[in-house]
Amino acid sequence: MPGPFNKFSFEECKHAIEAFLNYSQSKEIDKLASLSDLIMYYMKQPHPNTLLGESTEESVIAVKYLSSCKTQQTRSNFLYALTEACYRHAPHEPIETMLFHISYPAQIVATFHYEAITKPDDPIRFTADLDTIAQLSTEQQAILLFCIRVFAPEVTIFGNFVYGPSGAANLAELNKIVHALPVSSSLTYEKNELGQMGSEEMAVFLNSVNKSSQLILDHANLDQWSEQYWSAFVAKIEHNQSLTSLSLNKTSLKSCCLNPQKFQCILKLIALPHLKELYLHNNLLGKLPVHLFEQLREAIQKSPIAHIGLRHIPQENKGAASISGMFAHSSPHKEDDTIYDYQLDDPLQLTSEHTAIAETRYRI
Repeated sequence: MPGPFNKFSFEECKHAIEAFLNYSQSKEIDKLASLSDLIMYYMKQPHPNTLLGESTEESVIAVKYLSSCKTQQTRSNFLYALTEACYRHAPHEPIETMLFHISYPAQIVATFHYEAITKPDDPIRFTADLDTIAQLSTEQQAILLFCIRVFAPEVTIFGNFVYGPSGAANLAELNKIVHALPVSSSLTYEKNELGQMGSEEMAVFLNSVNKSSQLILDHANLDQWSEQYWSAFVAKIEHNQSLTSLSLNKTSLKSCCLNPQKFQCILKLIALPHLKELYLHNNLLGKLPVHLFEQLREAIQKSPIAHIGLRHIPQENKGAASISGMFAHSSPHKEDDTIYDYQLDDPLQLTSEHTAIAETRYRI
């Protein structure tokens, strides 16, 4: 038998998977069940189908061998053939309601594959509803994590993982998702009670910050964080040079600025050179005391960040706003010196650098 470093084409991988599915069907095993088992085998997870573990059939041996190949080319081709087989054999669901209509785990893969091939130039967007995910079977959860890692979607974490009857279970699911996230993921937190996190929740959250290239924390009550939490948060952002876009719209930053230690953290954040976008809308910063406003305005003017989005502050505001009335910022290092003056509640539009299908889309 050839060694584990041999290269196999997409067609070879596709043919091997189809032969395996036809054989399993001849043994009265549903193709969708066999596909789910094959994915679990590839992930080195327990799989209920004894066919993979006990059969000496050539087609079974072939797919097990391809699953263990170590070359990047073969892994990409096998993954693409596997997800494409799920798409051909399993009915896909709208990604927004997918988790409510799953009969076979392979349907999850089919849905992600459908999103990938029908919108090749757009990132896949997936809302991870923690309450719903916690109710899935172990196999369904494992294959969902497989899709998050392979397809690298933009993920919205939805739901409370901090307190209440579902808090602990949801935190466990969030931790699994964070481990599955590829490096440089786009991540949004929504309705999570981030302000009330304890040390365990904060540790998982900071791990997710470390894997983010775009991070949206809009509407979180960050004024509830301690000085230690703020310091750890900024330190993690400083460490993650891949994080280029951060949104802190409506996160109670005015209250944070009134705390000297938190204010220093915010000033440090504004000075980070690897950030390209920093959104600070709707934080009542125009109502800061004059001396704090002046420090903040000076920090923004000196910031290396190309785009600091901060709502225009009316002239009638007191403090430093009476000097220029403008708190938006465009880096002087850019060729275009246009001042960004945001006065509308437009939804945040973030760019994505996620790759395309197979060797460009797949994160192995």
